[in-house]
Amino acid sequence: MENYTIIVAGQVKFGKLTFLQHIGDYPVISFLPPFGNRSLMRIPIDADLDLYIGRVPESGALVDFMHVIMQSAIGFIVFVDSSAPERFREARGILGALLAHYFVPLIVAANKQDLPEAWSPEDLRIALRIPKSIPIVPCVATDHASVRQVLLTLLGCVLAESE
Repeated sequence: MENYTIIVAGQVKFGKLTFLQHIGDYPVISFLPPFGNRSLMRIPIDADLDLYIGRVPESGALVDFMHVIMQSAIGFIVFVDSSAPERFREARGILGALLAHYFVPLIVAANKQDLPEAWSPEDLRIALRIPKSIPIVPCVATDHASVRQVLLTLLGCVLAESE
């Protein structure tokens, strides 16, 4: 059986767990070692393939966690609270660490786009210095259709890179 993993990263209160809870009818489960107490969701694709979506609870745990899981990781979703410019520096740090150390497709989920103070994806690209090669997807983590679009965008990037 093959297993692939998508990593959801971002600071506390950026929407990672809410995103996982709104993917669909799959329960969020805690996995046993080697992943420790990280939250993972298992989505069976067919008899020979499982997709796992896991979140890293904070940037400090990112490096310790990633060396274990990178063998099966196919991509990253980095959450940014687009309504909290005071936290953009943290998001920029997470993006920088991922881009420097891991070479799998990465997208940015511009979360909380339903709030009036949310920055547009274009403005986030400028503020966070996100390269044009990285998609920024507007997101509302409580909305199933929005969550689906984020996942489809990342999977599209993964497929494009594998060609």
